[in-house]
Amino acid sequence: MLAKGKTCADAQKLVACLIKNHRNKRVELVEIRGFAAAGASAGIVDRQEKGERSAPFYLPDGSASSNLATAFRDIELHARQTGIATPFFHCYTRLAPGEFLTPEGWAYIADREETDLGFTGQPRAVALRHLPDHSIDMHIAWSRITYTDDGRVYAIDPGPIENKLKRICRQLESKLGLAEIRGFKAVEPCVPAPLWKWIRWQKKLRLQCPLEFNRFVAEPHPRLDSKRCKRLRNRYLRAHLGIHCVHTHVEILTVTNAILDAPTQVDGVVVEAGCFKGGSTAKLSIAAKLANRKLVVFDSFAGLPDPKSSDRMSFYAGEYTGSLDEVRDNVKRYGEIGACEFRKGWFSDTMPSFTDTVAVAFVDVDLSDSIRTCLKYLYPLLVPGGVIFSHDGHVPSCVAVMQDQSFWKNEVGIEAPLIPGLGKEKFLRIEKPITSAPVR
Repeated sequence: MLAKGKTCADAQKLVACLIKNHRNKRVELVEIRGFAAAGASAGIVDRQEKGERSAPFYLPDGSASSNLATAFRDIELHARQTGIATPFFHCYTRLAPGEFLTPEGWAYIADREETDLGFTGQPRAVALRHLPDHSIDMHIAWSRITYTDDGRVYAIDPGPIENKLKRICRQLESKLGLAEIRGFKAVEPCVPAPLWKWIRWQKKLRLQCPLEFNRFVAEPHPRLDSKRCKRLRNRYLRAHLGIHCVHTHVEILTVTNAILDAPTQVDGVVVEAGCFKGGSTAKLSIAAKLANRKLVVFDSFAGLPDPKSSDRMSFYAGEYTGSLDEVRDNVKRYGEIGACEFRKGWFSDTMPSFTDTVAVAFVDVDLSDSIRTCLKYLYPLLVPGGVIFSHDGHVPSCVAVMQDQSFWKNEVGIEAPLIPGLGKEKFLRIEKPITSAPVR
């Protein structure tokens, strides 16, 4: 079987994809759940006869489809008002030629995809499309919009979509006795699976390799030859495609260059504070191993703590959650787990006892209390010439902490360092000078 999914913004196109008639096809709208305007019963949409006027968004009786379209348009309007760019998620599932499932089997697949993608209980519409060769494929649309306990609106993040759907397909194939599909063609027994995997990866590499990686490969690196640079590029891209990452390629390559360019005679570990799903952890673990350094990862693995009032408009407790097992699995698959050491807990509990010398640190913590704790305990451990990269230059409360002269003087014990781009850029570089300025 094969499953593809993506987030969607256009309600009209999504409704058309779900129930639009095509020649020699009929669409069966088997379920409409949770949409306020979709009160009509599900039914079969038969192909209109030639010569009749096309009505792409409505059932012949004008009921269920029009209600579904109205409900989707209401969600789209609500999303625009709340700043959510893509309020829907669309999933397409098909079987290999010659395979069939009962309605109960399709319902089981729909429920399994909903659970694994994190849309349990969300409004959804399910349609089965009957093709001329008597095969069936399934389209599901979910609303991503939901609310926190305090009433805040946000969109559910399904995570690494491709990997999740691929895992679901392999598990359902084993359970239901279905054939594996690669791309849009069934795998022939004579074609080795590794060849299909290599072809697919090369296609992704050609289509999605950004210019920043080409520049990285072209630049000279004391520790890496051209072949090792290309290998690192490929591993970074594979991790970026497989794990939900919130950093850009330029940002992670900047941190990588700092790790690789640190003098070998200077001791120090690499520190990451705030790892989310482990995307940056997997990449930095590769760089740390190449530099013969240890990567120490600080995270609660339970999301953000309860924010202060100054942070509450932008973040909420539990946001950016990635469990320790999930992060470990991602690093094992895409990075170098042997180079990592994980410190689980709130920063205020785990950082005071940390005494290792730090060569490079990458901090992405979002909250003012968290950035204050990280800078207070990590900056004094930096080697001369060491650097802390912050991903929080876009958060006003974090910028206020880094601009606070009394914080640097009273809590860190130094004069406030010069931070280029502070207050203007999201990605900041805080470098410790060779000789620190005395506190006056």
